[in-house]
Amino acid sequence: MIVKHILSGAAVVTAAVGAIMSAHMASAAAQVGDGNGNAYASNTYSAIALSLETGYYGWVPNSNSYEQAASMAIADCQSRGGTDCEVKVTWRNGCGAIAVNKVERTISYGSGPSLSAATTDALGKQSSSGTEIAHWNCTPGYSL
Repeated sequence: MIVKHILSGAAVVTAAVGAIMSAHMASAAAQVGDGNGNAYASNTYSAIALSLETGYYGWVPNSNSYEQAASMAIADCQSRGGTDCEVKVTWRNGCGAIAVNKVERTISYGSGPSLSAATTDALGKQSSSGTEIAHWNCTPGYSL
């Protein structure tokens, strides 16, 4: 497991980011394949939760509902040391991303049906100078 802490320095109000958690897979009856022998749930949900106070985040890449994804992302954030974890973005069958602007010390979030769409959404909510993707993840079967 990896723990990340983005935006070191004083202003923790816009701090971000840290960690991973895998959720359980959906039942075999609800799974489909990618054509390469890899099974993934046909309707999977994901979420990213962030603690602005500590700068740690958590996520779940594969859950059965928005509610389950949100509660698991909050639990993952708290397990990493987050104290005020809140869900910042959720999605179904796609990808999500966190963009951090180190110059302006701001954070934005995005989601979409692909990694490109999610990162474009997150980056589009920031000014271009100093913004980068700090984290992204996709539900199984979705990335490009």
